[in-house]
Amino acid sequence: KTAVPFTYSDAYSSPLAGVFIVNSGQIYKKTEYGFEEATTGKYGLLRNGTLMTAIKYDEIYVNNDYIIAEIGKQKDFFQPNCQPLPFKCDDISDIVGQAEGNTALLAYRIGAKWGLMNTKFEKITEANFWGVIENEKNEHPFTYDNGLFLVDQGGLKFYVTRKGVVLKEGL
Repeated sequence: KTAVPFTYSDAYSSPLAGVFIVNSGQIYKKTEYGFEEATTGKYGLLRNGTLMTAIKYDEIYVNNDYIIAEIGKQKDFFQPNCQPLPFKCDDISDIVGQAEGNTALLAYRIGAKWGLMNTKFEKITEANFWGVIENEKNEHPFTYDNGLFLVDQGGLKFYVTRKGVVLKEGL
């Protein structure tokens, strides 16, 4: 059975079952080194032979929890079923997932500040926190510590509960 019609110039699998990233307009040219991309084309998402998004994006990133589709610097964020996120996210720059034990979090960034949301894309906190922990695990300022999310703001530490309650260190 054909999973992706032959009308697209390229198709790539994604982490979501049955969802393919398709490209229309990608052209390769033969060079002395083999084949190289001549035009990039535009991307969209396809499930069971049906387009889930328009083929208009420069890049699409798909993971199990959300989809980011980019046109230039504009980013559209979708749930895995390609429905828009359930809150206004025009200003969101990034969403980063992290799993610690049985706890999953999504950190989102607006400008230089970060907030937390759960895996249902419900806001836990506003984007009030700044900084980046530079290690292999985090691209955001949150670390998981004894059932709470720890945020270090230049030496001043806050703990954030799963419900979004912000506690200062020592309180």
